[in-house]
Amino acid sequence: MTWSTLVVIIHAGGSATNLEIVEAVANDLSLSVRQRAITRTPRSTRTLLDYRLAWSRTLLKNMGAIVNDSPGHWSITDIGRQITPDDIQFFNKAKLERLRTRKLVAGTKNT
Repeated sequence: MTWSTLVVIIHAGGSATNLEIVEAVANDLSLSVRQRAITRTPRSTRTLLDYRLAWSRTLLKNMGAIVNDSPGHWSITDIGRQITPDDIQFFNKAKLERLRTRKLVAGTKNT
């Protein structure tokens, strides 16, 4: 969903709101009304789609691909205009590896 999020922002002219991103990604993925309404947890009002897209925006922000201009509003950066799906995958893998390493190091300190 991260690539879809970036593409939606680009197609929106370089900036979009959270709601615009959710709607456009849902349309691009041809999600049904029922699929769009699935909540993250039974007691939650937040949809699973919104939750996952929030993480996509966070990842893109951490990559320097987008910036949060104001609450709920995102704009693409020069880096974001150059990123490929492979770049996103590489960034994710590198981040996971750093987390694994950190966990291993923390585990050795506790022994």
